[in-house]
Parts: sequence; structure tokens; C-alpha cells
Amino acid sequence: MKKTIFLAAIVTLFGITAKAQSTPNDTVWQTTNPIKKVVNLNKDKEGVALFPGGEAAWAKYLDEHVNAALGKFIPMPTGVKKVTQTAHVTYNIDSDGSIIDIVVTNADTIHPKLTEEAIRVLKNSPKWNPAIQNGKPVKYKARQTITWVHGRK
Repeated sequence: MKKTIFLAAIVTLFGITAKAQSTPNDTVWQTTNPIKKVVNLNKDKEGVALFPGGEAAWAKYLDEHVNAALGKFIPMPTGVKKVTQTAHVTYNIDSDGSIIDIVVTNADTIHPKLTEEAIRVLKNSPKWNPAIQNGKPVKYKARQTITWVHGRK
């Protein structure tokens, strides 16, 4: 039986869903709840931080840079057809647009390679358009989840 892996970027960003991609292995990754403001940071923002090109470009960046094959590190008990692990990442988009202060808040509950991958992908992100407050760029707190799904037929 031929195994296939689907690399699906399901990015819900301000109500937008990205298209799915396929690859020749058994792992899927997806993102959910990206770019959600954490309450009371930059309270009177005139504009939120945005990835250059918008939501579709962010979805494409994640789709092209998250290594779905790392899902193979998720332990799969005998008789189980699918397992998942999700990295919950918080980070700041600094006033210059760079991503800083990246933390996987549940690193103790997922495989270390998935934690490393989530940090790597965000760390290597191109600069963002920073949030604006009172006409000046300001730091913006965001969060991103990345889920790896490993399965067999």
C-alpha cells in the first residue's frame, strides 16, 4: 500500500484559509489561530503588525518553511492511525518589524524537534510591517500554533 503525506497549510488568519499542498510522506502540519493580539499590548493601536503581502503571503511562508517530515518524531502507539502535536508559540513583532522573544509555551508537552522547528521558522521570517500607535511603530505581541499530524493507513 502506497503511503502518502499531505502537507496542508490551513491558516486561519483574519478569516482567510490558505490552499493545501501535498508532499510524498505521512505527515501533515497546519497552523491555526495565527496573529492573534494578546490583550492590552499597544492598547490604542492605529494598525496591527502585518506580514508583507498579507495573510496569504504569511500562509505561503509557513507552507514553504515548516518541515512537515518532523511529524515522524511524534510517538505513535500500536494500533493508532493518527497522532498530533501542536506547538503554541508566542512572539513579539518589534517596532522595526523583526520577530523577537519567541517562546513555545508548551515545549514540555511536544517533541523537542517540533519546538526547535517552530522557533526556527519564526526566527527566519522576513521582517513584518510593524504595528502603528500614534503614528509611530510599536512592538506587537502575537501567537501562532503549528500542528504536526503523523498518520498511517
